Amino acid sequence: AAVIVIPGYYGTRLVELSSGRLVWLSIREALFGKRSLALPLPSLGIHDPVLVGPDGILQNIPVIPLVYSVNGYGDLLKALDRLGPRVRTVPLAHDWRGDLLTVVGELSQTIEGLRAQGVHRMALVAHSMGGLVAAYYLRYGSQPPDQAVETWAGASQIDAVVLAGVPYRGSMTTFRNMQYGRQIGFNKSLLTAEAVSSFPASYYLLPPPASDVFLSPSSEKLDGLLYQPRQWTEHGWGLLNDGAGRSYAVTENRVSYTERWLTQARRVFELLHRPAKIQSRLLIPLLDVTGTGFETLAAGFWLGPDSSVPTGLLFVKEQVHRFAPALDHSLLLADGDGTVTASSASLPPAYRALFAVEQRTVPVSHSGLVTD
Repeated sequence: AAVIVIPGYYGTRLVELSSGRLVWLSIREALFGKRSLALPLPSLGIHDPVLVGPDGILQNIPVIPLVYSVNGYGDLLKALDRLGPRVRTVPLAHDWRGDLLTVVGELSQTIEGLRAQGVHRMALVAHSMGGLVAAYYLRYGSQPPDQAVETWAGASQIDAVVLAGVPYRGSMTTFRNMQYGRQIGFNKSLLTAEAVSSFPASYYLLPPPASDVFLSPSSEKLDGLLYQPRQWTEHGWGLLNDGAGRSYAVTENRVSYTERWLTQARRVFELLHRPAKIQSRLLIPLLDVTGTGFETLAAGFWLGPDSSVPTGLLFVKEQVHRFAPALDHSLLLADGDGTVTASSASLPPAYRALFAVEQRTVPVSHSGLVTD
């Protein structure tokens, strides 16, 4: 038997191709690094980022070497190893910056390879974005989204599934990072807004229409803005932020790139949430785990196109208070695991209808879902 582990966003080690040196994530890079993890996209004006490739699942991050480290998937892999020699653990390390459909193809090839080796029973354990990969594979196999027809071909290859902290309805945190980047330790270069927006994976994690809620200064709820490409262009979101000095051709390429991945992400969302056409129940156990008890970013604050803030967007309560002191700031947050809201992590109805689902709701953080 084999258990295939599919990690999420940030969940695979990335090493420099030229030297083999660990870039994501090392204490050296977090403290002293100045390079970017942006994808090398010269047509978008992104030149000379560090060239990296996947090198195993991220097990732990040494904050203070030999003294203190942050656990990644180390505990999960150790727990699976304790199942004994007859159960093989197969970590599906992948470049988490790229296209989720590429990872779906890698998963399909991995399963075919295990079958060829005589492995007859297989389970999937998927966390966070890795759960989107698993869910798509179960329902559509490795079909491209523009041709996908519901077959549950992937499910026919699997005997059991665990899905933990999966953002089926996206994560506003990702959209925030596409506007402001994410500081890692003292490193502000590794995951700049440009870098995060260059990752195709980021677009799959955006809240879908009706879940992409923004609050106006008058507390009005606005939604559907994220999937209007003109909003990105007009307000300088993502790759279109701070266009000073860019050529017209580069700007147009960035617009096309943004539109392409928004369209692809929306298509995949629609496929995952489409009502099931096949009504026969699958005899496959599926454990769905949701983290709760943590304030989780669920909405943004929209100042409008004429604001002094470059993108017109704010996400931090203290900043919002300066512009709208009367606004109920709790509206920006919802219950969840700190990264994915509980409502976003709710399993789509088609999977509930066909699998033998067991639901677990546990008071742990997003990363804690795979350390327990």
